[in-house]
Amino acid sequence: MDAGLVTRRTRETKSDRVSRDLEIMARELGAGERLPSVRALCQKLEISLATLNTAMRGLEARGVIERRHGSGIYVTDRVLLKRIAVVINSAFLMSGGSPVWGMILGEMMSRMPTDKVEGGLFFAIAPQEGGLPIGLPTDLVYAIEQGRVDGAIVIGMHLDAVKELEAQRVPVVSFSGSGGWIIRINVLEMASQLAAVFAAEGKKTAMVSGCTGQEFLKMSVDAIEKSGLEVTGKYSGDWSGRGLVERMSHPFFHYGQDFATHFETIVQGPDRPDVLFLMDDVFANGFMMVWRNAEFRDCVQLACHSNQEMRLYRGWEGRLGLMEVEVATLSQVLIDAAMVLMFDRASDRIEATQILQAMHPEITMQSEPEGNNMVTTIRWNAHFLS
Repeated sequence: MDAGLVTRRTRETKSDRVSRDLEIMARELGAGERLPSVRALCQKLEISLATLNTAMRGLEARGVIERRHGSGIYVTDRVLLKRIAVVINSAFLMSGGSPVWGMILGEMMSRMPTDKVEGGLFFAIAPQEGGLPIGLPTDLVYAIEQGRVDGAIVIGMHLDAVKELEAQRVPVVSFSGSGGWIIRINVLEMASQLAAVFAAEGKKTAMVSGCTGQEFLKMSVDAIEKSGLEVTGKYSGDWSGRGLVERMSHPFFHYGQDFATHFETIVQGPDRPDVLFLMDDVFANGFMMVWRNAEFRDCVQLACHSNQEMRLYRGWEGRLGLMEVEVATLSQVLIDAAMVLMFDRASDRIEATQILQAMHPEITMQSEPEGNNMVTTIRWNAHFLS
């Protein structure tokens, strides 16, 4: 789909139309009910037997109907399932240099409660000149037109794409992107917690690295300095505005490796900080792969944003401040948020957050409006690995 186009009508074949009509009919009849005979369906829909068989094969493959020899065509329990579209910016997978995004997708797809929902995975492509995907993937547009999308979890998508989904009456949960009901991680608060502990231990200075953009860099510096450390060095590039080609030619993972090599010269000079904050897990993954073998690795404390599920810390001997996001838990929260919107029909997103909070009492959440959107921040705590 053209990255600059939000919607595009897809060409629907006759069997596609029949399949959609049959599914609507099946939903209206309900699970366990019998559809009209093949001859009656052909007459009612004014189609040939070949077209009907083509349409029914697709519904059978999805488990919506089953044909019982000598008895008829029956609606299965799967007709009651809600359909969640998981839509991700393909750049996150193709150029991230870290398995974290693949882990999130894998966890989400495996955790879908198959007795209530079925998940579909869709990949969106950002414009080459940079930014987030604006257009919806063609196969997703097609699924929406067929009435096969009841809710969506979008990852790294532009606000216009989210608005188009909502215009189609698809409730949306957004992560690492814009619009809809936005779920965020409190990385800044975790950094602030670690900075306060380091300051209490007598540490004075910090360097901040691995921020994906200048705004995030500024917020990171502010959070760390408010907690008592002086930020004496910053290392960041505007990664967020880079297009797919540029991201693939030099992934953020490689920037972390490059910085680790550069940091070896810094720690040998007068500008060595007491603490180094690594604010992105992909960047941290690249940095740690190089830094674990550095000669001077024990001369500075690290505050690292990453995930233990990545096993990034195996063999690490020094004390490590961890701004940890639990991939499995995050994936479950995103699924549950989508299900709240589809099943609970909360009157607003504040109420939806309260329902979600009750489902996850072990996690603190805070919601507040941001323009026309609602942002729910998941408040994980930072901790230390020794």
